[in-house]
Amino acid sequence: ILPMHLRHSFFAAAAFAAILLPAAAQSKSATFSNSVDAYFEVPYNDSVGLVAGSLLILSSRWHWLGEIAASFSWHFGLAGLAGAVLLALVGRRRLGLAAAALALVHAGPELLLWLPGADAREPELTVATFNMQWGNREFGALDEWLDWADADVVCLQEVAVESREHLEQLRAEYPYVSHSPVADRWNVGTWGTLVLSRTPFLSTRLLEAPETIERPSMEVSVDLGGEALTLRTAHPPRPGRGERTLRRNLVLRQLAGEDWGGHGALLGDLNVTSTSPVFREILATSGLRDSRAGRGRQPTWTTSKHLAGLEIAIDHVLVTDGLAVTSRRFRSVEGSDHRGVVVGLARLAK
Repeated sequence: ILPMHLRHSFFAAAAFAAILLPAAAQSKSATFSNSVDAYFEVPYNDSVGLVAGSLLILSSRWHWLGEIAASFSWHFGLAGLAGAVLLALVGRRRLGLAAAALALVHAGPELLLWLPGADAREPELTVATFNMQWGNREFGALDEWLDWADADVVCLQEVAVESREHLEQLRAEYPYVSHSPVADRWNVGTWGTLVLSRTPFLSTRLLEAPETIERPSMEVSVDLGGEALTLRTAHPPRPGRGERTLRRNLVLRQLAGEDWGGHGALLGDLNVTSTSPVFREILATSGLRDSRAGRGRQPTWTTSKHLAGLEIAIDHVLVTDGLAVTSRRFRSVEGSDHRGVVVGLARLAK
């Protein structure tokens, strides 16, 4: 039995194929006999590509290639809409409508992020998350970003020993620090996680790491208007071949299964996009919601080293229903391929 979002993709692809194949069969002979390649071949290939790509994305729950493809559903949807326009221009209107519908299946979830609904009030606490990129020594740029963020609590991923030593010098601004792994287990090869805070921690905890995971996720709690705010931060492995995707999912599912009652947020480079079925599963299990709602896509990672323009959001701040998201900003930082995210939070009236 397919989950609902997969059923939608499957039936959309099937419906499009049902329209495509008869049209292709009917027009192919005429096309070749009249040598009007531009009339048939281009839209035909676009249509086949759209269906094939949709089926690849459909496989995202079961295969790592599908998971990677699902991460770029937004871009695939935009390309599909461009193909739909091309189909309409060459007279393939039925195919164009079908292509547009299928493209919207892919682009729709992130289009919805622009719908109005953002909370407008003053923040009680500001949190931030940033993947520094391991080995990054642009400490001046980091300090500039921290000044710009002006956050009360900052979660940092891919912290190297040199970076940690620099951050330890910021005790005047952030006197409270929590580490993963614990401070005495760091070495020159550590890809660490730090939480910096201006306000005292009410508690700190390292979550027991699932088997094969070297870096435990972290939990800290701070005061929010006289109530405890629980912040959890993680940096699971990126998806890919072998066991990478399975290991990432272990971490995400562990986090989703934590107690998310009261006020809480999950921050970090989660190495998953909102168009992944695993992301939707995490939201459904935990009851958390995406802080981008009402503010658009806000992509935080770029593939510019490989292919310019394919930006996706893998750095997230997910919040419980008891919290209002009062603001959300993001900004590039020299030395990292990630953008840092800053979110204002306030308690919702009971």
